[in-house]
Amino acid sequence: MAAPRKHHFIPAFYLAQWAASNDQLIEWSKPFGSVKPIRRHPNATGFQEDLYTFQSLAPEARQWFEQTFLKDTDDLASQALKEIMKGRLDALSIRQKSAWVRFIMSLELRHPDVVSEIRETIEVLWNKHDWFTKAAYEAARSPIDPLTFNDYLDKSSPDGQTRAQVDLLVRFMDNLTIGRRIIGMPWAVLDVSTSVEHLLTSDWPVDLALGGTPASVTLPISPTMLFMACADESIFEAISRSNQTEIVRTINEYVVSHARRYVFSSDETQESLIKNRMSSSMVKPPFFPSFYAAVHR
Repeated sequence: MAAPRKHHFIPAFYLAQWAASNDQLIEWSKPFGSVKPIRRHPNATGFQEDLYTFQSLAPEARQWFEQTFLKDTDDLASQALKEIMKGRLDALSIRQKSAWVRFIMSLELRHPDVVSEIRETIEVLWNKHDWFTKAAYEAARSPIDPLTFNDYLDKSSPDGQTRAQVDLLVRFMDNLTIGRRIIGMPWAVLDVSTSVEHLLTSDWPVDLALGGTPASVTLPISPTMLFMACADESIFEAISRSNQTEIVRTINEYVVSHARRYVFSSDETQESLIKNRMSSSMVKPPFFPSFYAAVHR
């Protein structure tokens, strides 16, 4: 069976919550500067062909990141989402909680713009060797060794650069320090069904405010439900007493303004917000400034 070429950076199981009775949601994009809505099935949006294919690896490994790592994460996260939407947070297994956190962290890291930066940065790093390293190799090289240090790397590990790209993606998405911190926070699901407006989502929907006071994570999980993790559990009660329409507007402002390619909705009632604010606060690359600066210095 042919390997799948549609690689979703926004998984269909997540977007399905915004699909109406006809199994379609509204995708908003502005490929030519003008924001346009189009109705799509959740499986027909939020993907890029061959995004996670690594052609220089052996055939059996080229789609490992998509078919194994992301598939396992998304399958377990999909199970977790069903329990979360029922308010059954206590029913989550540790594997489901871990997968849900990994899914949350992956929503930004698996984005095509971020994946592109990681690929390019690793390529620069792999090919960047200081004079001392190259000189030491030249001095120690025997007549049967490759002529240059770069030739030596290519011969000893022809797919090493690509493996480093995959390894870095996995390490970022499966960061134990951040993952344990989020798992250790109190979790809650906020029902905002009394709001006059519905929650939106996008291809940059997570507000990961781990440096905030208190540290928090928010993610819309349906037009009427918001997932939250917060270091201060009393915040949940305070928010639940707040005006739900204002909460929804605050979340939507973040989700829409940070969108990179797409905003998703269940209807067209917030067309004005989307057209006026889409991508206005989009995160500018580099996405890992310290890492990028160290590699390119």
